[in-house]
Amino acid sequence: MSNVCSTGINMIAINLTMNYGFSYSLYEYNFTAIYSSALITISIQRLSWYWDFDDFSLINSNGSELLLNGGFEMGTTAYWIYCNPYASSYSGVIMSAAQAGRNHSGIYNWQDAAEPYPDFLAQNVSLTIGENYTFSFWLMADSGGGQVLVNIYQK
Repeated sequence: MSNVCSTGINMIAINLTMNYGFSYSLYEYNFTAIYSSALITISIQRLSWYWDFDDFSLINSNGSELLLNGGFEMGTTAYWIYCNPYASSYSGVIMSAAQAGRNHSGIYNWQDAAEPYPDFLAQNVSLTIGENYTFSFWLMADSGGGQVLVNIYQK
């Protein structure tokens, strides 16, 4: 289903099915821009329990960070677009270390367990055509498993 969190030409689609872990793993992907902007979209749907995300990052070839508030350290979803088009239960929230102690770094992280349908986090970024980029994030699943789709829509 296309929505404000999933528009453009899908250039990279990463489908992660993750099992029980209780420790963070780093996921990192490289791509070359063919358009001047992109919508970085994370779609989360759980099978059971929660997923914790932290430290989303998009680095250009000069080493500059392009995502804003990638670790949610503002304590809000500032600069992110949040979509829950199916009104799923257990949708995503920002958690503090004091609440759950499940952050990878800093004080805050994104926790999500949307069911029965996914919810979405997205951020628009400007790109330079022909430049190489590295998108990365840290992810932990507590028990059970689920599915995370990461899409980079260039437009």
